[in-house]
Formats: sequence, structure tokens, C-alpha cells
Amino acid sequence: MRNYIKTAVCVTAVLALVLLYWRLGCPIRLLTGVSCPGCGMSRAAYHLIRLDVSAAAACHPLVFSLPVFAALFWAFRRNRKGFYAVLGVFCVCLLAVYIWRMAFSVSPEIVYFHPEDGVIYKVIRFLRSVFLCQHQK
Repeated sequence: MRNYIKTAVCVTAVLALVLLYWRLGCPIRLLTGVSCPGCGMSRAAYHLIRLDVSAAAACHPLVFSLPVFAALFWAFRRNRKGFYAVLGVFCVCLLAVYIWRMAFSVSPEIVYFHPEDGVIYKVIRFLRSVFLCQHQK
């Protein structure tokens, strides 16, 4: 089972890198038309490295917590319960910030909710039109 998980993670990472290489952006946003909870984190880290704190905060407010969570993950790497507790806290924080950003969309180029722009929606719409045309004949 672990090999399947590792394979899935590797395939997902390669797919994400391919999409980023062709500047298609976030794969979740491309497929669904909706920003993922981590959208803006790469840009925020880029701005933080360049010491542009206000731009980093605008892109993703949790960017400042990444060193803290990285240190906690490292500290609990051998303690499974502690590791999963830190992971749970990080996921709850990420979800809370995601809901807040969706509710009060301050940067529409980062926080994006247009499902009709997603590939999945377009494929479903295309398939519906094909099947409806065949059904009407």
C-alpha cells in the first residue's frame, strides 16, 4: 500500500511540475476553476525571500508560519502522533485561511472562484451537449 501512495505522490508532483513549466498555474485551479487552499503560497514565499513582507502577506498570510511548521515537522519526525498533530493543526489553519480568503476575496487574481472556467466543467458541458444531441436524433 505504501508503494501506491509513494507512486501517487510522485505522479502528482511530476504533473504539477509539468503544469507549472507551461505556466498553467495551479493544477487544482486549472481543473476546477477554484483556487486551492495553497494558492498564492509560492508567490508569497518569493516575495518574502525578496523581503517584501506586505506583498507576501497579500499573496498568502500563512507564509509566515511555514518556518514554524517546518521546524515542528522536523522536531516530530520520529514521533508519529506528534507529527500528525502538527499536520492536523496546519491543515486546520490552511482551511480556516482558505475560507476567510474565499469569503472576503481581497485579491481576485489569487483567490479565484469561477467553476465555469475549469477543465472539468468544460468537459462535462461538452459531454452533455454530445449526449443530448445524440439523444434528440
